[in-house]
Amino acid sequence: MLPIFKAQIYAIVVLGGTLTLPFVHIDPVLQPYYDEFQLEIKDCPPAIKAASPKRIVEFTDDLEERTGNVGLCHRSVAFTRIEIDTKYWNKINDGMRYSLAIHEFAHCYLWSEHNNKPHHFMNPNMNNTTKKEVQDQLRQEIKDICGT
Repeated sequence: MLPIFKAQIYAIVVLGGTLTLPFVHIDPVLQPYYDEFQLEIKDCPPAIKAASPKRIVEFTDDLEERTGNVGLCHRSVAFTRIEIDTKYWNKINDGMRYSLAIHEFAHCYLWSEHNNKPHHFMNPNMNNTTKKEVQDQLRQEIKDICGT
Protein backbone atom coordinates (compact mmCIF):
# COMPACT_ATOMS: atom_id res chain seq x y z
CA MET A 1 0.00 0.00 0.00
CA LEU A 2 1.29 3.42 -0.92
CA PRO A 3 1.94 5.70 2.04
CA ILE A 4 -0.05 8.91 2.10
CA PHE A 5 2.15 11.71 0.82
CA LYS A 6 1.49 15.36 1.47
CA ALA A 7 1.31 17.43 -1.67
CA GLN A 8 4.66 18.99 -2.33
CA ILE A 9 5.21 22.38 -3.81
CA TYR A 10 8.31 22.88 -5.89
CA ALA A 11 9.57 26.35 -6.58
CA ILE A 12 12.59 27.46 -8.54
CA VAL A 13 13.69 31.03 -8.02
CA VAL A 14 16.29 32.42 -10.34
CA LEU A 15 17.60 35.86 -9.49
CA GLY A 16 19.64 37.76 -12.03
CA GLY A 17 20.09 34.84 -14.39
CA THR A 18 18.43 32.12 -16.40
CA LEU A 19 17.66 28.55 -15.57
CA THR A 20 19.38 26.28 -18.07
CA LEU A 21 19.12 22.87 -16.46
CA PRO A 22 15.93 20.82 -16.74
CA PHE A 23 14.03 20.27 -13.52
CA VAL A 24 12.54 16.80 -13.14
CA HIS A 25 10.82 15.29 -10.12
CA ILE A 26 9.12 11.91 -10.50
CA ASP A 27 7.63 10.35 -7.38
CA PRO A 28 9.56 7.10 -6.72
CA VAL A 29 6.33 5.04 -6.79
CA LEU A 30 5.47 6.44 -10.25
CA GLN A 31 9.04 6.22 -11.60
CA PRO A 32 8.69 2.68 -13.07
CA TYR A 33 5.55 3.70 -14.97
CA TYR A 34 7.28 6.84 -16.24
CA ASP A 35 10.38 4.89 -17.29
CA GLU A 36 8.32 2.32 -19.17
CA PHE A 37 6.38 5.07 -20.96
CA GLN A 38 9.63 6.81 -21.95
CA LEU A 39 10.90 3.53 -23.43
CA GLU A 40 7.72 3.15 -25.45
CA ILE A 41 8.09 6.64 -26.99
CA LYS A 42 11.86 6.39 -27.59
CA ASP A 43 11.44 6.30 -31.39
CA CYS A 44 9.09 9.28 -31.54
CA PRO A 45 10.37 12.55 -33.01
CA PRO A 46 12.36 14.68 -30.56
CA ALA A 47 9.65 17.34 -30.42
CA ILE A 48 7.26 14.76 -28.94
CA LYS A 49 9.73 13.01 -26.64
CA ALA A 50 11.13 16.21 -25.21
CA ALA A 51 7.80 17.53 -23.89
CA SER A 52 8.94 20.27 -21.54
CA PRO A 53 12.20 20.72 -19.67
CA LYS A 54 10.46 20.98 -16.30
CA ARG A 55 8.54 17.85 -15.34
CA ILE A 56 6.79 16.88 -12.13
CA VAL A 57 4.90 13.62 -11.63
CA GLU A 58 3.47 13.34 -8.13
CA PHE A 59 0.68 12.28 -5.83
CA THR A 60 -1.76 14.82 -4.41
CA ASP A 61 -3.96 14.10 -1.39
CA ASP A 62 -7.04 16.09 -2.37
CA LEU A 63 -7.12 16.07 -6.18
CA GLU A 64 -10.46 14.27 -6.51
CA GLU A 65 -12.10 16.52 -3.92
CA ARG A 66 -10.73 19.70 -5.55
CA THR A 67 -11.35 18.83 -9.19
CA GLY A 68 -13.50 15.71 -9.50
CA ASN A 69 -10.58 14.02 -11.30
CA VAL A 70 -8.32 11.22 -10.11
CA GLY A 71 -5.51 12.25 -12.44
CA LEU A 72 -4.60 15.53 -14.13
CA CYS A 73 -2.07 16.66 -16.67
CA HIS A 74 -1.01 20.30 -16.62
CA ARG A 75 1.06 21.10 -19.70
CA SER A 76 2.69 24.01 -21.39
CA VAL A 77 5.79 24.58 -23.45
CA ALA A 78 7.80 25.34 -20.31
CA PHE A 79 6.26 23.04 -17.69
CA THR A 80 4.56 19.64 -17.36
CA ARG A 81 2.97 18.43 -14.14
CA ILE A 82 1.01 15.25 -13.58
CA GLU A 83 -1.03 14.83 -10.41
CA ILE A 84 -2.55 11.55 -9.29
CA ASP A 85 -4.95 11.34 -6.35
CA THR A 86 -3.34 9.36 -3.51
CA LYS A 87 -6.58 8.03 -2.01
CA TYR A 88 -7.84 6.75 -5.35
CA TRP A 89 -4.46 5.17 -6.16
CA ASN A 90 -4.53 3.29 -2.86
CA LYS A 91 -7.99 1.83 -3.63
CA ILE A 92 -7.38 0.49 -7.14
CA ASN A 93 -5.67 -2.66 -8.39
CA ASP A 94 -2.37 -2.83 -10.26
CA GLY A 95 -4.01 -2.93 -13.70
CA MET A 96 -5.98 0.23 -12.97
CA ARG A 97 -2.88 1.93 -11.58
CA TYR A 98 -0.99 1.15 -14.76
CA SER A 99 -3.86 2.42 -16.89
CA LEU A 100 -4.20 5.66 -14.90
CA ALA A 101 -0.47 6.44 -15.05
CA ILE A 102 -0.18 5.71 -18.78
CA HIS A 103 -3.40 7.69 -19.43
CA GLU A 104 -1.92 10.82 -17.81
CA PHE A 105 1.48 10.38 -19.51
CA ALA A 106 -0.29 10.09 -22.88
CA HIS A 107 -2.15 13.35 -22.20
CA CYS A 108 1.02 15.22 -21.25
CA TYR A 109 3.61 13.79 -23.62
CA LEU A 110 1.61 12.62 -26.65
CA TRP A 111 -1.20 15.19 -26.33
CA SER A 112 -3.67 12.29 -26.54
CA GLU A 113 -7.33 13.13 -26.04
CA HIS A 114 -10.08 11.16 -24.32
CA ASN A 115 -12.07 8.65 -26.32
CA ASN A 116 -15.21 6.68 -25.59
CA LYS A 117 -14.01 3.24 -26.67
CA PRO A 118 -14.86 0.71 -23.96
CA HIS A 119 -11.81 -0.64 -22.11
CA HIS A 120 -9.47 1.86 -23.79
CA PHE A 121 -6.82 3.47 -21.63
CA MET A 122 -7.81 6.95 -22.90
CA ASN A 123 -11.45 6.47 -21.89
CA PRO A 124 -11.98 8.87 -18.96
CA ASN A 125 -14.25 6.39 -17.16
CA MET A 126 -11.31 4.28 -15.94
CA ASN A 127 -12.48 0.88 -17.11
CA ASN A 128 -10.68 -2.10 -15.68
CA THR A 129 -8.21 -3.05 -18.40
CA THR A 130 -5.22 -5.33 -18.26
CA LYS A 131 -1.65 -4.14 -18.55
CA LYS A 132 -1.33 -6.03 -21.86
CA GLU A 133 -4.41 -4.27 -23.28
CA VAL A 134 -3.04 -0.88 -22.24
CA GLN A 135 0.38 -1.65 -23.73
CA ASP A 136 -1.17 -2.71 -27.05
CA GLN A 137 -3.41 0.38 -27.15
CA LEU A 138 -0.51 2.66 -26.22
CA ARG A 139 1.66 1.21 -28.99
CA GLN A 140 -1.13 1.88 -31.50
CA GLU A 141 -1.54 5.43 -30.14
CA ILE A 142 2.22 5.98 -30.51
CA LYS A 143 2.14 4.60 -34.05
CA ASP A 144 -0.74 6.92 -34.96
CA ILE A 145 0.92 9.98 -33.43
CA CYS A 146 4.62 9.37 -34.04
CA GLY A 147 4.42 7.25 -37.17
CA THR A 148 6.70 4.63 -35.64
